[in-house]
Formats: sequence, C-alpha cells, structure tokens
Amino acid sequence: MCVLALLTVSCAADDIATRSVMAAVVTVEASGCSLVPARGTGVVIGSDGTSVVTVAHTLAGARDVEVIDGRGRNQTATITWFDPSSDLAVLQITDRIAPGLPIGRARPGERAIIAAARPGQVASGVDASITRFVAVRIEDIYVEKIVHRDALELSAHIEKGDSGAGVIAPNGAVVGIVYARSRLDPNQAFALDDTEIARALASAGEVRVANGHCT
Repeated sequence: MCVLALLTVSCAADDIATRSVMAAVVTVEASGCSLVPARGTGVVIGSDGTSVVTVAHTLAGARDVEVIDGRGRNQTATITWFDPSSDLAVLQITDRIAPGLPIGRARPGERAIIAAARPGQVASGVDASITRFVAVRIEDIYVEKIVHRDALELSAHIEKGDSGAGVIAPNGAVVGIVYARSRLDPNQAFALDDTEIARALASAGEVRVANGHCT
C-alpha cells in the first residue's frame, strides 16, 4: 500500500485519490433498527458542501442518522431523499465538511477508485475499472417489486460498508455510487450511474422525508 497524507490508497490509485477527493468521503451511521448502528459510506456532492449521497438500504427504518468525516467529527444528518427503488438517498448536513465533488459521466474501460470509509482508516481508495453501463432489473431494497436501475458494472473488490461509496474518475468527478457486489464474482461490483445520482439530488428537498421500515 502507498500512503498519501492521512489517506490509505493503493499505489495505482494515487493520482486519483487526492486530498480534496478523499476529504469528501464520510462514514454514515444509522441507528434504530438494531443494537448496532447500520454503517455505510457517503460522499459530499455539489458546490454547497452540505449534501451527502449514500444508499437507501443503510438508512431504511433508521431513527437517527449521523455522518462522520475524516477527522472523526460527527454531526446529525437529515434524510431529504429516500428511494427504495434506486437504492439512493440524500442527506443534508449543517456544517460543511469539504467542497462537494462534481458529478461526471463514466467511460467504459476507464480506471477509477471506489472512495470508501472503512473502520480504522480515514478513507480508502479501492482500485476499480469501469467495465460497462448496464440496465439492471432487480428487486427493490424491500424485495417487494422489480425495479429498473441505470448502473455501472465495475471490476473491483468491495467490502461490507462500502455501499454508498463514490466511484471517482481520474478527473475527480463522481461517476457512480456503489450499491452492491456480485454474488458470483467477488471482484465484480455495481454502482448507480450519474443519471441516477443527478435525479436523487434534484428530488431532494430541505426537510426530512420518510425513510421506510427496517429491512
């Protein structure tokens, strides 16, 4: 492994995992469904630096949500968009953590990193390759209906807690949000693409919305 400031990244990811990119990575903790809070990753997107995009399945049924930045500072977050079909959610925070990252369009064959928040690390840049765009037919997070998702297929090894991590292109733009790994191939993962991210941000309001029931 190579070390870039306080950020743990693989050597191949050094040129993408800059301080400004990884400073936008947060841990998301959601409590209320079990004795142990659900834990995932989120990424600050947008110029105001107060909108965090993550996955809905981490937040489903949660009573309280907190985000923790790379310096260990935590603050309460408000769920302003929650969609069990796309598995995307938007959180609003009061205190600006870092400049938000822009949204970009993925390019198949391009190298990227998955910017994940992992226990014991400030942030982790996981090497990834964007394989292709895919139109996914899948069950929603409650396994109640079949839904459509515009997604990216990735060549990458992700771990539990990486859901909600941003897929970061070489130019520092967020081109996807990780939501699942393959059940058949440990080195294959899936992310919602830029159109899904933009739709979620455009749908988010300023007040808390319902976040369903526990999964």
